[in-house]
Amino acid sequence: MNVVLLCGGAGTRFNSMFPKPLNLVQGVPMIFHVISKLKNVKKLTIIYSTILDGYGFIEYLTNQFNNIDFEFIPIDYQTRGAAETLYVGLNKIDIKRRKEQIVVLDNDNIYQDVCFDTLPNGNFLMYNKNPTGLHHYSFVQVNGKYLLDIQERKPITDNICVGGYGFATVESCLEYCRKVILNTHEDEPYLSKVMKSILDEKETIHAVYCSNVYSIGTPKDILLNRDKIEKHKLRVVFDLDNTIVTYPIKYKDYNSVSYIKSTKEFINYLKEQGHEVIIYTARNMITTNHNIGKALKNIGLSTLEKLKELGIEYDEIHFGKPYGDIYIDDKGFNSYDINLMEKIGFYDFDYTVTQSQYKTNKYNNIIRLNNYQIRKTGIDLSGEIYFYTFINHHTILQKYFPKFYTYDDNNSIVIEYINGTSISKIYYEGLFSPELLKKLLDTVYEFHNITITDNIELTEEEIQQHYIHKFEERSKNEKDYPFDDFKEVYQKVKHNLQTFLKRNIPIHSIIHGDLWFSNMMYYKQNFYFYDMRGKIHQKLTIKGHKWYDYGKIYQSIIGLDAIILYNTHIDPMIRQSTENLFWDILYDKGILNDQEDKKQLKQLTGYLIYNTFFAYDDTFEQSKKEKIWELVKECINA
Repeated sequence: MNVVLLCGGAGTRFNSMFPKPLNLVQGVPMIFHVISKLKNVKKLTIIYSTILDGYGFIEYLTNQFNNIDFEFIPIDYQTRGAAETLYVGLNKIDIKRRKEQIVVLDNDNIYQDVCFDTLPNGNFLMYNKNPTGLHHYSFVQVNGKYLLDIQERKPITDNICVGGYGFATVESCLEYCRKVILNTHEDEPYLSKVMKSILDEKETIHAVYCSNVYSIGTPKDILLNRDKIEKHKLRVVFDLDNTIVTYPIKYKDYNSVSYIKSTKEFINYLKEQGHEVIIYTARNMITTNHNIGKALKNIGLSTLEKLKELGIEYDEIHFGKPYGDIYIDDKGFNSYDINLMEKIGFYDFDYTVTQSQYKTNKYNNIIRLNNYQIRKTGIDLSGEIYFYTFINHHTILQKYFPKFYTYDDNNSIVIEYINGTSISKIYYEGLFSPELLKKLLDTVYEFHNITITDNIELTEEEIQQHYIHKFEERSKNEKDYPFDDFKEVYQKVKHNLQTFLKRNIPIHSIIHGDLWFSNMMYYKQNFYFYDMRGKIHQKLTIKGHKWYDYGKIYQSIIGLDAIILYNTHIDPMIRQSTENLFWDILYDKGILNDQEDKKQLKQLTGYLIYNTFFAYDDTFEQSKKEKIWELVKECINA
């Protein structure tokens, strides 16, 4: 049996600087509590978010559990839920293992006394009585040894799923996960829905009662299950001055200090729980030029006497910093804290904790500043700044975009960090359902039809310059176009562009201007758009041709993002079905009227893809460029 542990969630219920598996529970990472209780598990597959790579996740586990053979499967984007994480991860497993049974575990349950060698064959689900009375679980109805029903967060009984899901084969698990993902539109694709889908097909699911399994998935769970959580003896190291005791009331008179009430009470709590408390101090070290012996002679005895007088309990005291599992003092900060530089006052230093998952433009850079904000820098962001500023004054637009906080000149902006799912990733994994495409195009149609204007007047010459000038300027650098047929393609793109501009299609009052999948996020059933253009030639405006946006969407549908990300083409069947629906919707909405419109939108897309070559840096593989060049030729010859 394959045992799989899911570690893809963000852990938003915890106010912690760590991703969920590394949140501390009783002073120890949550993942340690979980894995240390897995009985008879010698091999463990962990499907995890690559965000954890920045926290030493793999190194921590391999050093803590050298008796377990780990298989780590990375997921390089924030999925929409557990079923998607599982599906994407299992797709990376060797196809030879697809017929094997699998048990999938959450990373926030303690599987106490579960013997994985004796679990039933086929499909099964682990359950227990609800020990907390909370309602954030999956509730189950059982009949003897079998599962009858499962409902997410609906207390149909007092039995709850405890995060253990068995599937007859990896293959069947993939099949049901995909079905649920493609048919979930209003909330997350939970694993409870996957089990429900199996029941709907009249398949049997064994119900395995696990009386000692419990959750540590939320602060409330931890509090209510605190008596069950195994206590690990810790060495907790405290600084002395301004941590356990105050600074002296009289200058350098350490007999005039008092204790800090909250710290003293916490130390007493730790001692009652059986932990060791170690005190370290730098008292008198500067005065004695860092001579520990002299410092001990000067203030050692008086320090010990004062601690006794104040009733401070401890196990050890040092004048040099000792080893400890946890350090608590008034000047200590954790190097993994995403807000570190801000907390220590270096606001002018951008610490790149999380870079963008992939770079599509050599001129721009994205930096994660903290839990809530990202900074984008580039040579000229004036158009995007104009667009965001306009949004801030028109609430009707704000639901489509992240919050805009500030900007610095025309080359730096700070916007909201949204922990959403990249549409590029969803599409590449084959999980972009017809309903989701319809929802996206409905959103874009709604956005285009907002009654709003920035009162900017555009001349025909400015519109011509926007298209022609950009095209000619980028074409001058032939190094960006290392292809034998460059001149032929250049002439064809130019001819198509001139034909398009002769149509004098009306300018729309608002467009995005760079609306490909890489600039879209899906979060809590809503789309969010990034990297708006905000400019026509040299004039700042939110206006433009709405076909421009649909051409950008089409460039993603035919596979530009997949080539940039993975140097591969989109699966032909996925591309064809998505493309067919795309055209049908555009006809239904009156965006296109006939085959000539369709042809010209394809040709416009060829122009748009042609214009992307200037943005690829020197490390961009030639094989990717060749694939993208083929897309250009496909479109311009429509």
